[in-house]
Amino acid sequence: MWYMNPDVRAMVEDRFGAFIRDMVNPGVLERDESAQSLPREVFREACRLGMTGFGLPEDIAGAGRDVVSWGRLLEAVGYLCTDSCLPFVVSLRASVIKAIHRSGCDDLLDRYVVPMVYGTRAPAFAYTDGTDAFSFRTTATRTSDGYVLEGEKLFVTGGATADTFMVYARAAGSPPSDLQVFLVERDDPGVEVCPVSLSGLRSAGISHLRLNRVHVGDRRALATADGLSHVQRFLNERRIYLACPVLGRMQAVLEDCIADLSAKVRYGNSVTAMQNVQAQIGRMVVCVETARATLYRALEHQASPSFDPYWDALGCVAKSYVVDQAIALVQIAQRLLGGDGYLKARHYERYLRDFCGYIPGGGSQDTLTVDLGVHAISTLGQTPRHPATPPGR
Repeated sequence: MWYMNPDVRAMVEDRFGAFIRDMVNPGVLERDESAQSLPREVFREACRLGMTGFGLPEDIAGAGRDVVSWGRLLEAVGYLCTDSCLPFVVSLRASVIKAIHRSGCDDLLDRYVVPMVYGTRAPAFAYTDGTDAFSFRTTATRTSDGYVLEGEKLFVTGGATADTFMVYARAAGSPPSDLQVFLVERDDPGVEVCPVSLSGLRSAGISHLRLNRVHVGDRRALATADGLSHVQRFLNERRIYLACPVLGRMQAVLEDCIADLSAKVRYGNSVTAMQNVQAQIGRMVVCVETARATLYRALEHQASPSFDPYWDALGCVAKSYVVDQAIALVQIAQRLLGGDGYLKARHYERYLRDFCGYIPGGGSQDTLTVDLGVHAISTLGQTPRHPATPPGR
């Protein structure tokens, strides 16, 4: 398997291989066809086996592994899972658990964090309003004993199987940028979780969350000020973990494509003997290995002291680049395989839809490239340049 770490690959196979083959991969096409989420018991088993807690601190029953180890585990899990939604949701839930743990509130740790690590609670991230953070329509109104939340959150990943939502709301009567963060429970009066019809990532349980005068007590206020910094930190760390299982699936798509092409015979030879096919396979290899190099560099940077917890250029580059390369990879495979590349039973068309589903995740591709351009202009714009080449030379 080229450069995927063999020790990580062996560890993931040993700890999670049977679980993925027996509980995750079976029925993937049927779930996609019917837009059914992976069931709750699958996520509970992932927690029981230690997948969710692998990169979380030991003081909350996690394994305490570092950023690079967690990213490479997600890559290897993504390689084994024909249903890409398992590592997508698991990694997101681990990020939510980490964000709640960071609050340092013992009551929240006991009530939410530890049960989430063990899988008896399931969290979800409820942020986007369909607007930017300065125009949120979801509001939090202060009361004598807490807050009343009203609004709607779109595209809540894992919402179908979640029972706790980390919700961002604008403080009513305050400046638009004054965001607050709350923990909302599924059985709170006024909470409604509605399914969303999407073209890809259809077993991730992506949902709308509607809040109709939902009361939450003071003890469930995760951040009562500067929620914008809270979400910037969350998404900044989240982007790279979103891309890790995508890279693993890219490797699997490359291997599947070569195997499928090797079985095709034209003019008495395998089509893989044709140089034009070999060239396209070579381009797929470039997609995988440049994505891996970019992602690994970003992972190592995230573990370094120079990492900016609120906005990291390398993490933005990695998320944007890996997703673009994943989409390009499947499109090459489909062109090589002809009609077989579009059969549902061969999975390629589903992978293309799933990979496109990552475009808006963690900040859309175009938003990230705008941010990178602004960052480059602000940091490099005053750098002395070489003199322009004189006319006529």
